[in-house]
Amino acid sequence: CSDDASFVNGAVLAVDGDVATSWSTERYESFFKEGVGLVLDAGAVRRLQRLDVVSATPGVTAEIRAGTSREGPFRTIARERALSEVTRFPLGGARGRDGVVWITGLPGGGEADVAEVRLRARR
Repeated sequence: CSDDASFVNGAVLAVDGDVATSWSTERYESFFKEGVGLVLDAGAVRRLQRLDVVSATPGVTAEIRAGTSREGPFRTIARERALSEVTRFPLGGARGRDGVVWITGLPGGGEADVAEVRLRARR
């Protein structure tokens, strides 16, 4: 995660190696957006292999997007699925510098918590 604003909003808690801490979206009465995301910086354009999401809010849906700049544009590289306690998204070597956990649905509103995200990539 490389965006200073994201760190201020607690995004660093999703990559701190501690599943007892988490990043949370805003709280919604109903989820009316296309989505909300957490950007992860791989440091350079790499072949993205896998992204693991640890979440305390099962049932939330997410897809994985990637781009070569944290400002975007981002393309979908792993289709939407419901998050469980640990959800593994295979990324098939898609090229990108920035991976995005794009939250696409919050059943009944509320918020999504992401306790840990691990991005695996190769040069």
